[in-house]
Amino acid sequence: MIDEVRVRCGRRHSLHSECLRLAKVFNCGYVLDQKGPDGQLARVAPDEGVPTIDPELGGAVGFSEESIQNGVEGVFNVLRYYDFLDGEVNTRRQTRAKRFDQYGAPAGGIVDYHADLGSRVSAGETIFEITDPFGQIKASVTADNNGVFWRSRRLPQVAAGEYVCSVGTNVDSY
Repeated sequence: MIDEVRVRCGRRHSLHSECLRLAKVFNCGYVLDQKGPDGQLARVAPDEGVPTIDPELGGAVGFSEESIQNGVEGVFNVLRYYDFLDGEVNTRRQTRAKRFDQYGAPAGGIVDYHADLGSRVSAGETIFEITDPFGQIKASVTADNNGVFWRSRRLPQVAAGEYVCSVGTNVDSY
């Protein structure tokens, strides 16, 4: 998945804007602004008056040097923001998604993505196809809404009904 920071307290929470600011300060480029599950730290800490974010960098499998660097830079930026370190806080525009469209495989086979992580997709655009081992197309899946290609499965083979990818929707920049 793309490197993202999650704001999980919900948009009606009194600390939402502070959590969103903290996500911008972390500065990894993408923000998921969606209320999280009960018990999740980034959801419950704001109830105790502590603005909190949940960085998700590179997914749960393996290591990415770029994701690690984004995390290190994000932590240092937050430390500068709270004046624990001297220096400038560097930020750029963040792309924020408030919802997701998730896509499953309509057939088993091999996934061939037509979008790259982080790229914009338009409603009706083909985002992936399922092929057989010889490249024959078994199914083609299009985006339901405009958005950002947010996450995808790592393994190319898929069984019918399995998760394939997500498109972040209700997207804006701040």
